[in-house]
Amino acid sequence: MVGSDTINGNIVTDTISVPPTGQSQLSGLDPGHIDPIPAKNYATAPNVKFYVVGPVNDGVSENSTVGNYWFSANTFPITTDISKQKMYLHNNGGLDFSAPSTDEGFKIYVHDPDNPVLTAGGGNMLEQIPNSNEDTEGQVDVASLPYAAYTMNRPGVVGFTSDLIQDSLSIIGFPVATLYAKSNPSGASSGLTDTDFMVRILDVYPDGRELFVVEGAVNARARLYAKNIVENPAMDEDYPFANDLTPFTNINVNEVYEYKFKCFPIGYTFGKNHKIKILISSSNFTRFQVNPNIPIAEGEFFRRKPGDGQGTNKTPDGTFMMPRVAVQRIAFSSQYPTNIELPVYQGTILNTDQNNHHTAMDVLVYPNPASNMVTIYLSKNGEYKANLFDITGKRMLQSKSFNEMIKINVEEIPAGLYFVEVIDNKTTEKIISKLIITK
Repeated sequence: MVGSDTINGNIVTDTISVPPTGQSQLSGLDPGHIDPIPAKNYATAPNVKFYVVGPVNDGVSENSTVGNYWFSANTFPITTDISKQKMYLHNNGGLDFSAPSTDEGFKIYVHDPDNPVLTAGGGNMLEQIPNSNEDTEGQVDVASLPYAAYTMNRPGVVGFTSDLIQDSLSIIGFPVATLYAKSNPSGASSGLTDTDFMVRILDVYPDGRELFVVEGAVNARARLYAKNIVENPAMDEDYPFANDLTPFTNINVNEVYEYKFKCFPIGYTFGKNHKIKILISSSNFTRFQVNPNIPIAEGEFFRRKPGDGQGTNKTPDGTFMMPRVAVQRIAFSSQYPTNIELPVYQGTILNTDQNNHHTAMDVLVYPNPASNMVTIYLSKNGEYKANLFDITGKRMLQSKSFNEMIKINVEEIPAGLYFVEVIDNKTTEKIISKLIITK
C-alpha cells in the first residue's frame, strides 16, 4: 500500500507492507481464529440483576454458603416469595416481632443542627469518612474507631438491637420505617416547626463488628408525601408521583406525628448468630442536608451548613429565625407502635434448609402456611422433640417428645416467618424447616 503526505510543500511517499490475509498485523502475535461474540437474547433476559450481600469471615460455618450471590428478576422489588415482617422497636432498646402491649413511654435524644451525626458508609454516593481523608461507600464498620464516636456512640443517636438470629434472614426490596415522634425546639412550647428523622439498619456480627446495611430519611414537612409513596405503589411506576399534589406542611411543636417512609432498596442476608440493629437520629451529614428545626414557608427551602451562623426569614410569617436545637421523642405503645417492616425473602436461595442435606431425617410441616394447627411429620420412626423459633432466634414453642409425627397449635403465635427445628434425641441431629403463620 502506498500513502503520501505533504511536509513543507514537498510530497513525501511511504510504502506500507500489508501482511497476507490471516497473518498477524503485529510482529510477535500469531494469527488465530477469533470466535464471534455470542448474541444476547434481550427479549428473554431478566430485566433486573442485583447482588445480595451476605456474611463474610464471621466465624460461623453455617454462613459460608449464605448470601453473596447474584439475583435475576423481571422487576424490583420482586413480587414473589416476599413476606413483609414488622420488627417493633421498644423503649428498652429491644427489637422484636411483638408490638408494644402497654405504653412504654418515649426514647429521648437531642438534635443539634450545628453538631450533626456524620455519615459513615452507604450506597449511591461517595462520602468522606469522619476524621479521615478517605472517601467510601458500602459496609463501613460503624462500631470501630474513628467512626463510632462521630456517627453512633454519641449524643443524638438512639439504638435498638434484636436477639441472635436463629438462621439466615434475607431481605430484598424496600424496608419501610414507621416512626411515631414529636419535636420540641428549644425556646418553643407551641407553634410550628420542622425537623428530620433518619433510620439506619446495621448487621451486628458475632465478633462485635456493626456493618452498615441500608438507610432511609424523612422530612417532617414531606411526611404525607412519603407515606403516599409507601401506600400507593403505583406512584413509583414511571415517576408519576412527580405530579403529586400532596401538600408539604410544617408540624406542631410537642405533637406526635406518624412518619412512614421507604428506606433505600437493598438485597441483604443476615447470617446465623448475627443481630439486627436500628439507629435513629435526626441528622446524617453530609449525605443529607441538616434540618435547622425551624418552620419553612410553602414553596421555600433554606440551605445552610452546620455552624455557618446563617438564619432565614423564609418562615410562614416572614419572621427571621436562627437554627434551633430540638428535643426529639420517639413513642412506643399500642397506639404508637414504632416499627421497621422488612421485605423477607422466602425463596430457595435463602438456604435455610441446608442442614437437610447432611442428615438421614426428612421432615414435612403441613399445612404451610398455617393459621392454627400444624402437623410435623418425620420420615422415620424415632424419638424427637421440636422447637418453634422466630427469625431472631426467640423460641416461641417447645414440644414434648414424639415418635414420627406431632400436632402443634400456633393459633396464638403472631403472623410471620418462623423456623421449625426438629431434634433427634438419640443422635442430636437436627433439621430446620420454614413455617409461615398467617392470620
